[in-house]
Amino acid sequence: MNRHVVVREIDRADPAVVDALGQIGVVAVEPLIEALGWNEPAQRVSAALALGQIGREAKSAGPALEK
Repeated sequence: MNRHVVVREIDRADPAVVDALGQIGVVAVEPLIEALGWNEPAQRVSAALALGQIGREAKSAGPALEK
């Protein structure tokens, strides 16, 4: 999975995209962590939800989620 594709898809910020990113798994974690710092609140929420769906494999997102 190309990292840029993952980041571009989160721009849509809809439940189907969040679900798809969550199902991608660990490959999506780094771009989703980056998305947590974006300006648009809906994008940050979508990234956090997708990380939650990924679960323990997204443990490295913990510090970014605490911000």
